[in-house]
Amino acid sequence: MPDVIPEALLQRFQLPGLHASLHLLHQPPPDVDIEQLTFGQHPATRRLALEELLAHQLSLREVRLRIQADGAPTLPSGRSLQARFCPSCPLL
Repeated sequence: MPDVIPEALLQRFQLPGLHASLHLLHQPPPDVDIEQLTFGQHPATRRLALEELLAHQLSLREVRLRIQADGAPTLPSGRSLQARFCPSCPLL
């Protein structure tokens, strides 16, 4: 599985790569900080959370773009309804 988060971003937030994160979380070493793992504060956990948030945002963007590309259905102008209503409207 490719690592989609740029290396510069991982370094900026001091996060490990995808494969290292998966390995650590599935086979934690004996000296790992259990409290960090339990509360989702370990860098490996944060790294996978970032990956999931990125995937979610990208999928939402794709849905939005598809909706925008579809456009709205054409509705009738309603001129006949307007012509019938306006003569009886006291405000006009």
